[in-house]
Amino acid sequence: MGADAGAPSCGGDPMGRLAAGEEAGEGRPIGSPLQPDAATRCPTEGRPRLVLHVCCAPCATAAIERLQADHDLVLFWYNPNITDRREHEKRLQEARRHAERLGLPLVAPPHDPGAWRVATRGLEAEPEGGLRCDACFRLRLRATAQAAREFGMAQFTTTLSISPHKSFKKIKAAGEAAADESGKGFLALDLKKRAGFQRSRELAAEHRLYRQDYCGCEFSRREAQARRARSTRG
Repeated sequence: MGADAGAPSCGGDPMGRLAAGEEAGEGRPIGSPLQPDAATRCPTEGRPRLVLHVCCAPCATAAIERLQADHDLVLFWYNPNITDRREHEKRLQEARRHAERLGLPLVAPPHDPGAWRVATRGLEAEPEGGLRCDACFRLRLRATAQAAREFGMAQFTTTLSISPHKSFKKIKAAGEAAADESGKGFLALDLKKRAGFQRSRELAAEHRLYRQDYCGCEFSRREAQARRARSTRG
């Protein structure tokens, strides 16, 4: 098996790959071309190429470990649900650091919390895990599918399913809807199985990665703050 049909030539990058951890597409809105010849490496003969949406560095650790044996990976950071810019940059920096350690390319469009607010408008009163989260999954996986199309890659998936707090059924539905819209394949993996979450905790500790205590959106942040307050009082 050779390169994916329609995949860009490696000639666009004299090194045949994006420098590890480099952010192709920086400064471009998600609707703009992401320079697939600069964002993907030359595929390894016989290995499928996969765009992996990264929700955070700790979750990415075990996901990459499981997927890298059989796939050429491009990491895709698109998390506009993290509305606090400082928190967003902290998490992105950790994802970049882990990508550099592994020699993997990382693509990060500009931070755009407005897109998340539009996608979740009218769902502010929803509980965590409800319809607001469904809309958030759809937004992020639609962007990942679009990235796969622009990179000339056939499949995409996400690290989101490694969390025990996230419904695989909902993630799968959002991924399959994005796949239908884009014409790309969604690799539906429940990464929390086979002790995936526990492995992510071990690897995050081993690499001393920042591990947040909430999903990222302002609503989950408030819930985390309330939990910490109750713990302090108790």
